[in-house]
Amino acid sequence: SKEVSQGGHVWLVSGIIRASDPSAYMGRSYFVVRNSWSAGWARNSPVSPGSAMIPYSFFENPAWLYEAYLGLAEAAPLAPLH
Repeated sequence: SKEVSQGGHVWLVSGIIRASDPSAYMGRSYFVVRNSWSAGWARNSPVSPGSAMIPYSFFENPAWLYEAYLGLAEAAPLAPLH
């Protein structure tokens, strides 16, 4: 096929910093996001190069969110409940 890239990028939520965590900035809760623009983006991020802290409140404004997908991350099996 002759698909043509239309640009854009993606963020992946890779963690959460809760307001109660010692690493929380200004007592706010944040999603830790990884940007598809590589580690060259946000090289001096307090989280890690290529990552950013996005306040929960950012996602309360629907104008900032074009699409979102949810998937389950693979994790170690949980112990059965008794």
